[in-house]
Amino acid sequence: MSGYARSGKARKIKKVLATMTLVFLFALSCNLALAQWAGAPAGTGLPQGGIENILSNFLSWALGIFGILAVLAFIISGIMYLTSAGNQTRTESAKKAMYWSIIGIVVGLSGWIILNEIINLLR
Repeated sequence: MSGYARSGKARKIKKVLATMTLVFLFALSCNLALAQWAGAPAGTGLPQGGIENILSNFLSWALGIFGILAVLAFIISGIMYLTSAGNQTRTESAKKAMYWSIIGIVVGLSGWIILNEIINLLR
């Protein structure tokens, strides 16, 4: 076995792929189960849309919050960098925080794009 296959990175990748597969199967099973559901009766205070609308609204909301937090983290890391005043450890921690906030922004935007494309494909 190679060093990469035994490393923690391979296990993390497997966990991410397994999680993505489970989310996809859950969304697919919800969509198949909706074939027999006519919706909530009027006047009950329940949402009139199907579960796919509820899930897409929740995921859009969650991705929006995630994106806002990532942008705030980027701004805070920029302030950390500007106020480091030449301190090498603070500069390095600010650079590391900025790197991970950029990763967060990319993940949030790609998740939002993928979610919208899946919604468009299912309609």
